[in-house]
Amino acid sequence: MQGAKPGTQPYNKNGVSLIFEKTNKGQELLRKIDTSNFVIGDAEIDVALRHNRMFEISRAKTLSHDSFGADFKEHGLHYACLHSSGYKAYRKAAWKNMIKRVFRL
Repeated sequence: MQGAKPGTQPYNKNGVSLIFEKTNKGQELLRKIDTSNFVIGDAEIDVALRHNRMFEISRAKTLSHDSFGADFKEHGLHYACLHSSGYKAYRKAAWKNMIKRVFRL
């Protein structure tokens, strides 16, 4: 399976996301995306799906998936992100890196 190739417009070394838009609300949301940071374009659906392994092989739910969903519904996205296990692991790694830089370990 291959995706976008280096040197082509949709290529991004960090990956390419695929968004399916099929409603007026979806069109409206896509128009609001900052195109100075994102490349947005049309793609043939069969080609896009053929080269998008996550469409076929969906990621398994993480252990914190349900708690994130509950926090999101009750408190909103900002709260859910700050209280997620992924964010906590990120902050822990960031602190470790900062301490290493300060003490040059």
